[in-house]
Amino acid sequence: MDADVANGAQQTSTPLPQDHRTSRSCLRCHRRKIRCDKARPCGACSRLGAVCTYPPAHRQAPRRARSTIKDITTRLTSLESSLIAANSGTVNEVPLQAPGTTSTRRASTSVPPVQTEEEENHAEVPSTDLLPVEELVVKDGLSSHYINEVLLSRVVRKDPDIQSALATPRSVDSDATGDMPKSLPFSPRTLLPTRSTSRVAPEHFYPPPYQAMHLWKVFVTSVDPLLKVLHIPTTQIAVYTALHQNFEAAADFHCLLFAIFFAATTALSADDVQHLLSYDKTTALGNFREGFERALEKGNVFEVPTVNALQALGIFLKSHRAINDGRSAWVFSGSVLRAAYTIGLHRDGKDFNFSLFDCEMRRRLFWFLQSLDDRVGEDHGFLYRGSHPGSNTSLPLNINDAALDPNMESMPFGESGWTEMTLTLSMCEINKAKSRLFRMLSGPKSRATDEEREAIMRTAIAHVEHLRQVCNPFVPIQRATLLVSQLIASKLHFVSRQQWLVTTTESRQADCSEEMLSKALEVLELSHKMLTDNLLGDFAWFTETYPQHHMLLYVLWHLSLHPTGPNVDRAWATIEGGFELEKSRLRRQVQNTSGSKWKVLALMEKRARQARKMIDGTEPQGSLSDMTGCGITDAGPNPRPSDDEIEAFTSRLLSDNVNFDIAEWDFTLNNWDWLGNLE
Repeated sequence: MDADVANGAQQTSTPLPQDHRTSRSCLRCHRRKIRCDKARPCGACSRLGAVCTYPPAHRQAPRRARSTIKDITTRLTSLESSLIAANSGTVNEVPLQAPGTTSTRRASTSVPPVQTEEEENHAEVPSTDLLPVEELVVKDGLSSHYINEVLLSRVVRKDPDIQSALATPRSVDSDATGDMPKSLPFSPRTLLPTRSTSRVAPEHFYPPPYQAMHLWKVFVTSVDPLLKVLHIPTTQIAVYTALHQNFEAAADFHCLLFAIFFAATTALSADDVQHLLSYDKTTALGNFREGFERALEKGNVFEVPTVNALQALGIFLKSHRAINDGRSAWVFSGSVLRAAYTIGLHRDGKDFNFSLFDCEMRRRLFWFLQSLDDRVGEDHGFLYRGSHPGSNTSLPLNINDAALDPNMESMPFGESGWTEMTLTLSMCEINKAKSRLFRMLSGPKSRATDEEREAIMRTAIAHVEHLRQVCNPFVPIQRATLLVSQLIASKLHFVSRQQWLVTTTESRQADCSEEMLSKALEVLELSHKMLTDNLLGDFAWFTETYPQHHMLLYVLWHLSLHPTGPNVDRAWATIEGGFELEKSRLRRQVQNTSGSKWKVLALMEKRARQARKMIDGTEPQGSLSDMTGCGITDAGPNPRPSDDEIEAFTSRLLSDNVNFDIAEWDFTLNNWDWLGNLE
């Protein structure tokens, strides 16, 4: 039989010249793993009378030199230069030198490429086009606070009191919080690829199975309808299997389990958590967060990210915003989005032979993480950029989970009515409109007209009107879909109008009109309606992740400049209702800071209150500065202005020709002892 095999091999190989001594063994000796003398024929084959055959000779490809750190650095620097040049409209002649190749040059061009609609949606906005007036860095102890949102930066820029409030050390903030529970910051160990030194395994932090089962049901009813990144039929089987096997699961699924338990606990009231878990909500969230971080560390998910791990991170970050809106959440969400890029979520799965089911789940996850990263920055004055270059991931389909199956061979058709994905897709559509508005209005001398802005807004408003036709307002999740979409679209309409006024006009009088005040109040009233709607009680935690800081800031600014007017009483009633809701939210949640904007709002509220008192001698009830957790401290006494200065200030407020910037406060306003007079 060996001879037959050798004969077959001889027919398919090319014999070498007899005088050539090969460096490789013959096929028979190689198969028998014996020494071959490499003669022709070799000694072993001659003794057995077998045909001696050698494999065909191939020249070994030369080994390419390994890239050194210096080579990689040079190439990255060159690539960065090319990208900067491309963003500015020209491509400079930058030589690209790679190991083993000759340098090449790219011809310069000043003609920008024509962009498709998809490329336009993901186009990068050059940093040089940003308005200089929008950018501000406030020193915050050893750190600093970067702001580039129009209204907030204008408030902070020339106001020492507000800058002082933003720069208040953390120790002062903690003193002002009193008996507020401790916050839940992120641990840096989850980001660093280190070897775990903890002796406590993540499994130690799991609840008993019956409690875990109840938390899973809470997640399905109160969290998943708002964060559609999971396929519930598939995930439910995996969760039940893990519970049955005493939480034996893969490392990334441990992350997902803890994220589910954390999110479910966030959605429950403090009393419900105490009743279910037999300890308070703060302790429960702390335990699940600790287990989540240990699972991240054990799975080394930032070095080896998976879809399960990124789903867990997205769910955790969204629910964590309801209890702590510190800057760490925004930093962390950026890391998560970049981890998503490392596994190619920004590229559509159909181009990489993923299954149809996996393609759809990857689309859900990428768009959720993208919107999460964009949304978190609003809490800290970061302007939405809407820029995710290189992404071509399609939007997920408007279908229910039941229409998807891991083994499906054809994609289902998207539905026109309401589905479990309608809320997520609605937010994606409005975010796309937001991205287009940002690119249109971000230039230093934008030539965009208000008609162009309105045209983009009509697309978003038409989408909301479509939801009115397909959503049943008596079904809680469909009611939430309609109201959340209406709220986000209304806010976008207001903010884009403010941005357009800043980029196209010199006067500030237009953006301090009764019309704009009325629109801001509509947004605040809609937000208040969502928070107090009994039908939406299961989703209250989600609504609280959309605080209307921007609207409150505008209303307080308007009241500071115009303490009288047709909408003043309505404005104060709305503000006081918002303050009461914020007080109750802080009492329910476990954070000890309300973000930088609440510090600004507290000072603005004092000024608006004092401005009204100076006009008619009345003072509205309630105060934002009385809220526990704002971290506002008295900046020290200021000299009281003279009666003439007060009269001049009052007449200026009442003047029909008010034309001074929100950031350019009058001398009288700066030197008035607001805190002392309020006391």
